[in-house]
Amino acid sequence: MIEKIDNVQSKVIQFLKFERWKILETFDEEIGKVKEQLRKQEEKNQDKQYDYKQKEKELNEHLETMTQVA
Repeated sequence: MIEKIDNVQSKVIQFLKFERWKILETFDEEIGKVKEQLRKQEEKNQDKQYDYKQKEKELNEHLETMTQVA
């Protein structure tokens, strides 16, 4: 009887370890996806920031030119 309990307990432990491993693997995959999304969003934001600074520079140059002409 004790041998059967030990056998069942051993199988349950193996099953739980495997399930834990699957959960952690899935979690790691999801974290990787989120990190990639954040990296892409940050890259996009940097591009926008550069575009705004470039546009500001152009507008300031036009304003300076118009001020000099006037």
